[in-house]
Amino acid sequence: MNNKIYFLKYRISKILNYFIYKLLPYPYKEKGGQYSMIFPSRNRGAKVSKHLFDTALEAIKITPDIDLSDLHHRATIDNEYIDVFPGDHYRLLGAFMRVLKPKVVLEVGTFRGVSALAMRKYMPQEAVLHTFDIVEYHKYTGHYFKPGDFENGKLVQHISDISKTEYFAKYKELIESADFIFLDAAKDKVQERRFFEHFAQCKFQRRPIIMLDDIKVWNMLRIWEDIPYPKLDITSFGHFSGTGLVDICYDKYEDGLV
Repeated sequence: MNNKIYFLKYRISKILNYFIYKLLPYPYKEKGGQYSMIFPSRNRGAKVSKHLFDTALEAIKITPDIDLSDLHHRATIDNEYIDVFPGDHYRLLGAFMRVLKPKVVLEVGTFRGVSALAMRKYMPQEAVLHTFDIVEYHKYTGHYFKPGDFENGKLVQHISDISKTEYFAKYKELIESADFIFLDAAKDKVQERRFFEHFAQCKFQRRPIIMLDDIKVWNMLRIWEDIPYPKLDITSFGHFSGTGLVDICYDKYEDGLV
């Protein structure tokens, strides 16, 4: 039932967008275009932590060295944006893995698996990536996974909506062990807000960096603005639709703000 509601909302949003586009035509035509808005930030308290700033700079610097060309051979539906930098986040994700050398990585929103595979390629050998979705990966047309990807336990998919309290509680201990969390979920004005409400109750063992996708998309503008933790918009080096970083554990450390 939840899946049916999700896809019904998706269809309704597509219809509404069609009429919006008719009333407000694009300044120029480009595949993947969406409406957004620019405005000065109200949230002056959400500064950038030195940790976030330095880590982002280091990752951005090495992103041109990240090679994901091997992923093109994995799917029947090719993704022309895999190698794009700047403009998409896949190579940037790989760079963060190289810089952070995480032990535990979480992804919310498996979809076809490109992000998960990009991160897995550059994670340390002993690291484990847990990817969450409400749909099993093999049900997505053109997914990039192979059966062997999940055999050694370094890549695990969980079918669960952890924005819901009862499911978040089930995985809370795992989430608290994360070094890096990539949120690429519903962007429905609700789910991402719930994630941060749950994260606020966590006692993280380390200092995870949280990366959010699509922060410039209309439904995400208010979500991003309302995040009270030190954060950094790195859209110019990530996904054209918006890439943001959050240092959710800043208050436990004394390394300063930029």
